[in-house]
Amino acid sequence: MADILLSIAGNGLGLYFAERSIENFAFSGGWLNYLAAGFFLAVLNFTVRPVIKFISAPLILLTLGLFIIVINALMLWLTDYVFGFMAIETFTALVLSTVLIGFINLILGIIYKIID
Repeated sequence: MADILLSIAGNGLGLYFAERSIENFAFSGGWLNYLAAGFFLAVLNFTVRPVIKFISAPLILLTLGLFIIVINALMLWLTDYVFGFMAIETFTALVLSTVLIGFINLILGIIYKIID
């Protein structure tokens, strides 16, 4: 339960920082929109992402894990597709925001493990 809550918080926070720092990444609305998009992204990451990682395991091995960034970008693009209050206009913004959200989730996970 704590994992999904941490993921939702990390995704929402990552979306907030991506909107503030990455050009061509637009997000309208308040904190409920960040939480809604963070929740949807967390659900995708817990359900769809493992299936895609399993299917694309040879590509992940071939690229030494870098293909996971492409999978994460696909999850973020699907979130952008579903929500009208979110707009990622360029491929560069998609990749940069994917890396930023992943980094924020990594830091929050490390902090959680230290505290727990």
